[in-house]
Amino acid sequence: MLSKFKVKSVGGGSFQTHFYHNREQSCALVQTQPSLIEVYEAEIRRLREENCNLKIQHNTMANQLNEVLAQLQQANAEKLLQKQRIIGTKNVFYNTKKDFWQLTPAARNNKKRKVRQLVAQSVEGLKEFEPIEIKFTVQGREVVIPLGHDAGDEKDNSTCRTTQHVLVAKDEGLISDEAYHELRMALPDEEREILPPISVLKQERNRQNGIIALYSIPEAKKGDGVRRDIKAILSQLLSIQSIKNTVQANGNELRLRFAADGRRTSNKIGTVMAVFNILNEQRHDCDHQYPIALYNGKEDYLEVKNCLGPVFAQVNDLQQNGIEVDGIHYKVIWYCCSDWKFLAMAYGLNAATGKYFCICKSASNILNYGLKDKFCRQYKYKMQCLLGIFLIKILLFNFFLVHDWPIERNLQQCMKNSAEKTTDGRKGSIHEPLISIPFTQVIVDTLHLFLRIMGLLFHQVIEFVINKKRMDILEKELENIGVPFKFFQVQCEDGSSQTQWTRLDGKNAHC
Repeated sequence: MLSKFKVKSVGGGSFQTHFYHNREQSCALVQTQPSLIEVYEAEIRRLREENCNLKIQHNTMANQLNEVLAQLQQANAEKLLQKQRIIGTKNVFYNTKKDFWQLTPAARNNKKRKVRQLVAQSVEGLKEFEPIEIKFTVQGREVVIPLGHDAGDEKDNSTCRTTQHVLVAKDEGLISDEAYHELRMALPDEEREILPPISVLKQERNRQNGIIALYSIPEAKKGDGVRRDIKAILSQLLSIQSIKNTVQANGNELRLRFAADGRRTSNKIGTVMAVFNILNEQRHDCDHQYPIALYNGKEDYLEVKNCLGPVFAQVNDLQQNGIEVDGIHYKVIWYCCSDWKFLAMAYGLNAATGKYFCICKSASNILNYGLKDKFCRQYKYKMQCLLGIFLIKILLFNFFLVHDWPIERNLQQCMKNSAEKTTDGRKGSIHEPLISIPFTQVIVDTLHLFLRIMGLLFHQVIEFVINKKRMDILEKELENIGVPFKFFQVQCEDGSSQTQWTRLDGKNAHC
């Protein structure tokens, strides 16, 4: 029995497939007729070829469109540039809110500056003559704009100098940016333009800070610390003609003073600052103290070594090699002058209460009155001598007039002694020196020293007055010289009373 049916192909045609019960006839028919899978594969190949052709056509048209678009953009840019050249000067004076003559002087100057720039660019290639000024009228009034090479420089320099003066006054007066802005905004409009805005001050401050680079100190507490390059500071200072002439008058010998000190800014945070000044200037006020480093931290040997290590390295390098600025070589001679605590720490010496505390390497037990050894001569008095006024005068006269003080310490010996294990072997050198300034160029800060001595002397006088019940006499004498001073009694928690007095620094102390 023969059965057959029709199958429609994808291409729209049709073919007949016959099925026979006879196996041999069906196999022969399958071999002669194409299968459905082959028809599908042929159709897929055809569609893929059409897709590739369409993609090629699409890419070709896209490239053509991009070329046309680029040509249009270039033509539009040229037309826009021509339009800006034609009406650029006019747009400078166009303002939808105010007329030109209703603007503030600063706003009018800004518009004039733009006109000057446009005209200067237009006549930049002209060499036959030099433009001097521009004259034109705006709303019936004449406007004159200088066009010389230095026309805008004088105005800009004047504005820059004003900004610098205001910035200096602001810093010296400790005026914050917020307070300065509020003060400027409180002025009338006409007077407000006299003071530069806070944004201009910030730009000038950043410009000045960029002249000498600032380097962070990551070893400081929470990384809060910065330092500056000493050579960069000296290069800027020696470019000033007055300082340069002063140093060259001494045979190009640059004498510098290095100093550092720490103070406690809060209960938990301390601050250490290092500065230097040029001794050739003979000006020792705060305006001529040039900061080198500032960081938050403790004033101890290890922290100072880690935080100020690069500073000490620069000091040592300048001490050995000097510095060259503008082709002139300067010999650098350093002097170290600080309080006793920092001096002892920088040179790795023992504390002032130690046996070998003096920079002359003498032991404390031989620093007696009238005794001189091979190292130095100093004077040490017992506190009982302070009870008499005459003896106090003798003490001050003899203590401060020491004419013979040879110093036997040297840096090499200190480095060698610091490795010893015994006190007598170290001779007070418990650490290696951090700085290479010789001991002969170390100057003890007499201000701190004399204040401490006078404080101890005054304390002995107060004890003497209290013991002799003569407190009213001391109060009267200090009042005669204009020093407020009072004794008073304070009740303690246990019920007892203590005598307290007003110290010279305004704080109260008790005996």
